[in-house]
Amino acid sequence: MFLSPPLNSYLFVLPWTLECDGGVNQVVENLMNFMERHGDYRPLLMVNSWSDTSIRQQEIKGRHHFFFRLRSLYDAKNPLRNLIAFIIYLPFALLKINKFINSEHVAAINFHFCDLSAFNVSILKILGLFRGKLILSFHGADVIAAIKTKGLEKILYKILLKSADLIVTCSEQLKTEMISLNHKCSNHVMCIHNGIDVGLLANARCSNSIIDSKLRQRGYILNVATYEFKKGQDVLINAFFKISNLFPNIDMVIIGRPAESSHTLKVLIDSLALGHRVWLYENVPHDKILAFFQKAMIFALPSRYEPFGIVILEAGLFSIPVVATKVGGIPEILTHGQTGRLCDADDVEGLAGELTYLLENPDERAKIGQNLHQHVAESFTWEQAYLKYMKCVRGVL
Repeated sequence: MFLSPPLNSYLFVLPWTLECDGGVNQVVENLMNFMERHGDYRPLLMVNSWSDTSIRQQEIKGRHHFFFRLRSLYDAKNPLRNLIAFIIYLPFALLKINKFINSEHVAAINFHFCDLSAFNVSILKILGLFRGKLILSFHGADVIAAIKTKGLEKILYKILLKSADLIVTCSEQLKTEMISLNHKCSNHVMCIHNGIDVGLLANARCSNSIIDSKLRQRGYILNVATYEFKKGQDVLINAFFKISNLFPNIDMVIIGRPAESSHTLKVLIDSLALGHRVWLYENVPHDKILAFFQKAMIFALPSRYEPFGIVILEAGLFSIPVVATKVGGIPEILTHGQTGRLCDADDVEGLAGELTYLLENPDERAKIGQNLHQHVAESFTWEQAYLKYMKCVRGVL
């Protein structure tokens, strides 16, 4: 009797568990789902966990998570001490990782939102202990952090990028930024746009109970983004203030995770006496957020920086017209006047004008929403994103 060889595994590495909301986790979860569906590889997930010096397994959200400490080669706060600790710990870490790789038949290791902890795998490759491929996937803030580094830390990032077999970014703009960090890696940097799960429509219909009963009776402009400066919610609130008297029956809903701008936004809303017109929701689970898309008249994303913008795809899935800024990867999704309305970042007047235009022209609102829906359905599915990923991966395996 002949036994078929075990299916090669594809190891995703994250700095957090799948319990966390956010675009990075959406990418990883959907890639894992389609990998299982297509049967190309057996997907595994490892979490870089400081408290786990031995590999530990735990089931979260129906998936097995492997937890293990992957030290970073550099720490800006104490570089010398960290380097010594890294060197001392390295043989033990390599032994544990190598044993895991061999026992699970890992063919590729894919860091998402990676940092210099990925050097552990680079060293394994240099030593000939790992013959698989190292793939680095960047999503935005991780690229900014890498670009801002100086001295030895920047040199280490350049070495890491050069050692990778494949580097993936979620937009062409982010790809350009990535290459600026090390031009020598330009031939193995690929842009793969994120996708959308069409099953979200069915999920949304089951979760509208979260919306306040008073809000259900009113129209509203929707924004979904972490409460931080780069997302530009302050610009949106000021723009809404300028048009609020023109549209007394329309409110604004802002949903996000609390962050650096949480207090500032609340103070701004109070100073403009908009407390009765602007609804703030914090820490809403993703499946519950979808209910707000169903009733929204317009989705607004006035970001100062946006590597891609999965929320735009979600708005498109619900045929909601989008007003957004001409930054980052947004113009790679939206074409002004066809699939959305675009304005400059930090332009309160311009944003107010675009919102007014759509609110006063319901036919145009409907047309842009339908155009965006068709564009998203044709060009931004997770099936397409996964197939592009696998095409790139097969090119280096």
